[in-house]
Amino acid sequence: MRGACEDSVAIELQTTNQPARILNHGEKLPFNQTITKTPYGICYDETTGGIWITICGYYYVSWNISLGGSTDVKEISFSLINSFNNDSITTSTPVALTNQISGNALLKVCQMNQRYFLINSSGGRVQLANTGTQANLVMFRI
Repeated sequence: MRGACEDSVAIELQTTNQPARILNHGEKLPFNQTITKTPYGICYDETTGGIWITICGYYYVSWNISLGGSTDVKEISFSLINSFNNDSITTSTPVALTNQISGNALLKVCQMNQRYFLINSSGGRVQLANTGTQANLVMFRI
């Protein structure tokens, strides 16, 4: 019998130290640090900005993003997108133009090798805050 840690599938990603980073509408949020990752079942591709899930099941995902604002839009939102069918899994609740935005979802992954992206879905350009940690995403199989 395997232990609980051996059965875990999880990843934590961060965007750090990217001063005045602007994301255009539809642009993927780039994560440049993998904080924690289990050895199998989930991975992050820095080239495409995609989170690959290779084991079916239910996954909980949450994210928070520190914002510097926008001059293009009145509300800011980010969406988690399944790249294989372009379905928007969830969209975070729009908030004030500066501060933080967060979102979460429960994903049902029924097919292996699904890829997800977190994108700016605000309809215009959004600036990340000029802080050390600008975004954090945690995803794990439950």
